[in-house]
Amino acid sequence: MHPFGEYSLTLKAFAWILRHCPPGSHVLELGAGAATRAMAACDLKVTSVEHDANWASKFPGAIHAPIVDRWYDISILEATLPKLQYSLLIIDGPPRGQDRTQVLRHLDLFDLSVAILIDDTHRDDGDTIAKALIGRLPGRKAVQIKTWHPRHHAAAIMPAV
Repeated sequence: MHPFGEYSLTLKAFAWILRHCPPGSHVLELGAGAATRAMAACDLKVTSVEHDANWASKFPGAIHAPIVDRWYDISILEATLPKLQYSLLIIDGPPRGQDRTQVLRHLDLFDLSVAILIDDTHRDDGDTIAKALIGRLPGRKAVQIKTWHPRHHAAAIMPAV
């Protein structure tokens, strides 16, 4: 079931977030949506990278980074992301039709010691990202977050200990 909408995180993925991020935790997410509002309502501080200016304006603190060459404008990310401290990275953007796997070319922009949630691992791009990160982060526990729906899964990589 998609309580946040068909294109949003599933309830199981959202529950995973709440189990692993105590109130007050800072979350960095690629792609804003209905689950962003729900996380904020649960007292999580959320910084979203969003390609759509109108949509980004609906989320306080969102970083508007338009799509350039099928991924977020790298110059905006380079200027903003390294300054952030967060305990969870959610990879759920950019939307379908863009090249979400480009995140793998820019991992230096992210703190990879934190927990990482990769949404849409039922799709080739999400699966590719999850497998690449698991390979790059040996010794980290990875879990699959499966739902009743065969076309919406996620994966999580636990933080370094």
